[in-house]
Amino acid sequence: MSWTFKGASLERRRTIPVPLNVPDASGNSTYNVAAFTSWQVGHWRYAKDVDGFVYGAATLPWNVTPTALVVGFNIAANATAGVTRMVAYATPVADGEQLNFAAWEVGPIAQDVTVPATAYLQKKVELTMTGATWAAGDTVVVSVGHNGAHANDTLAVETLLLNCWLRVE
Repeated sequence: MSWTFKGASLERRRTIPVPLNVPDASGNSTYNVAAFTSWQVGHWRYAKDVDGFVYGAATLPWNVTPTALVVGFNIAANATAGVTRMVAYATPVADGEQLNFAAWEVGPIAQDVTVPATAYLQKKVELTMTGATWAAGDTVVVSVGHNGAHANDTLAVETLLLNCWLRVE
């Protein structure tokens, strides 16, 4: 939980980690390890020029009725130029509701992300999920994807997804 100042008032925000642990069946999203100079990091690797997705879920706090929900994640690439197109989907599932839902309630929410001029520079992406009613205690099923086949995606290398969270407001 973190605190941020907004104008003259104090705004409380809650951040919930989303473990992304299942790739789609395309084979375009795989879990890898990057060996950097001083450490190694596990990440999802999205193949370039094709679409790929990973899935996860997190439970909203029982004592909070969200007014807004944001899916956030950190990405990086071994590049100094280009655009990677990221996308997210989300669906709330209440106690007693079907996890095998027929369609996503929110999404695709997409954003074209310009890669910073430094290779492997971390970039935060936050996508506001509108069009669903979020309730305390819901399980939020999330899909974070890379639309590599989209015309706006010009990145010449793979996109790395480091982590994911929900921000509840």
